[in-house]
Amino acid sequence: MNVAVEQRDEQLCDLRARARPAAREPVRTHEHRGTDDFRRQRRADRMRAAEHSEAREPGLLLPGQALDDAGAEAGREPVGGPPLGEIALDHRARLRHPRPCGGIELDARTAARDPNDLLRVHAEPVEPQVVWCTPLVQAGELIVLTEADVSRLALTDEEILGAVEGGLQAQGSGAAKIEPRMHLEPDPALRGHFNVLRGYLAPLGLAGVKVIGDYLDNHERGLPSELGLLTLYDAETGMPVAVVAAAQLTEMRTGALTALGARHLARRDSRVLGHVGARGTAYWNVRLLDRLFDFEEIRVHSRRQESREAFARRLEADLGKPVRVTESWEACLRGADVMVEASRLERPEPRLETSWVEPGCLVIPYGTMSAVELSLTDVMDKVVVDDWGQAHAGALGALRAHVDTGRLTEQTLYAELCQIVVGDRPGRESDEERILFWHRGLSLSDIALGHALVEKARRAGIGTTVQLL
Repeated sequence: MNVAVEQRDEQLCDLRARARPAAREPVRTHEHRGTDDFRRQRRADRMRAAEHSEAREPGLLLPGQALDDAGAEAGREPVGGPPLGEIALDHRARLRHPRPCGGIELDARTAARDPNDLLRVHAEPVEPQVVWCTPLVQAGELIVLTEADVSRLALTDEEILGAVEGGLQAQGSGAAKIEPRMHLEPDPALRGHFNVLRGYLAPLGLAGVKVIGDYLDNHERGLPSELGLLTLYDAETGMPVAVVAAAQLTEMRTGALTALGARHLARRDSRVLGHVGARGTAYWNVRLLDRLFDFEEIRVHSRRQESREAFARRLEADLGKPVRVTESWEACLRGADVMVEASRLERPEPRLETSWVEPGCLVIPYGTMSAVELSLTDVMDKVVVDDWGQAHAGALGALRAHVDTGRLTEQTLYAELCQIVVGDRPGRESDEERILFWHRGLSLSDIALGHALVEKARRAGIGTTVQLL
């Protein structure tokens, strides 16, 4: 008799078991747990955020995955239970779920209407239960990532490029919103200002605001020139979900936008890179460009000798190839297939000469103060920007004078990069085209890369969680 009961128990625990009508097997006394025991286990049975990180089709059946409870207490180890069957999960974790995504049938012995019914009585059969995907973040929880956290996460080149490209795809498909950036200059004597960037990415369900300072003299204090914070919000509720230190984030997303622009606009056989500027974003410009093109020659230049020497040494160590330090803008840029101008001028000054731009060259200027001649746009076959709404407004930017004098207008603009990324406009169409790509920085890139950092942090258990509500 006992052997038969044990065999029956094993059958009921099978992963593919379905509810059998009117099953009325008694629960043995030693298996009974009271209400308090059930509640303690439910609090400890947390489904980790990492288990929601993989993309799944709506309604995908995942056989044999255990159900854990979403309400774990801090410091408690998860208490695993046996898999209950095939579970249909929502296509993405959210604080609220738009619809149930499927159900499972629980055997009569597995669930009862009340835990106390399990003592010396028969469990009642139950109807198939709807299963909702466990939200990635519980309501009212906020994750905070410091610069140290961002460093520990060590996003790969592919993760950075993929996240920023996703933001461009959303922009190009109309699934995003960008508000024009704002500037705040507290006092001209402080030699710095703040940029405020705002946007919304529908595919992620996130809105974001980044406030980033840009201070010329921070290097004298041993600080990055750009420091700030990105805040992310659930777009449906307005609930804050993350605060991310934005210095490294800004450097990475800027470099990614530079590299993705070159992927579509530079000659495929580009072999020489000339880069002016050695600030934080410069490193990621060169690193990600070289990731895509594997240049035969990399030249760098900056205003201060010590900065360009240190910049070159860092690049050589990380890229595993020589980097040539040059003494002038011309030595750095003339003859290069890809020219990047990321200087830190105190006032507009034409340092990049139009005559250096040869057929087939891609020029990427994005310094805060213009360093190019007014004639630069006259020789270009195509001028591309990251967002015209930002490019034609404001007081700063590499092509500000070209917009103000009517040399660059919405009519003379060839395209926004997002239009090329989604295939609405072709990128480079011949090896002879001179192309200029001016990017001012996208809030969408910040949101997309911030989301990638938060997702990886939750999987790795990095960062600090704060309960807001």
